[in-house]
Amino acid sequence: MNEKVIVIDELSDAELDAQIMAFQQAKNARRLVKRQENIRQIEILAEEIGMRAQLFEKNTEALTATEAPAKPKRIIHPKYKHPDDERTWTGRGVAPLWVAEMEEKGITRESMLINKPDANEPAAKKGKKD
Repeated sequence: MNEKVIVIDELSDAELDAQIMAFQQAKNARRLVKRQENIRQIEILAEEIGMRAQLFEKNTEALTATEAPAKPKRIIHPKYKHPDDERTWTGRGVAPLWVAEMEEKGITRESMLINKPDANEPAAKKGKKD
C-alpha cells in the first residue's frame, strides 16, 4: 500500500477540502465495489438453490452524493389568528399559550379562525379532498 503522511495543520482550507473530497470518493468507490460483490454473491446463492435473484437497482448516484435530496416541505397555512396582533397557529399540535389565554377570556377558537365558515354554506366534511 502506498503510504503518504498528510500533516493536516499544514494544509490550507482548499487543500483540506480537496483531501476530504478525495477520501469521500475513495470511500464511495469501495462501497460500490462491495455492493457489486454482494449482489454477485446473492445471485450465486440463488442459483445454487434453483432460484433467480431479481434485484432492483437504486440510483447509484446516491452513493456519490454527500447527502440525500431534501423533500419539498409542505406548507401548512395558519388556521387561527390572535385577535389583537399577528400571532397565528396552524391548529396542529399543542395550542400555544396565547390561545389558552384567549379562551380563558371567553374568546372561542371559532372566533379566531382566519377563514370563518359562511353561515349559509353547509359544514365542510373532514377527510380527503377530490
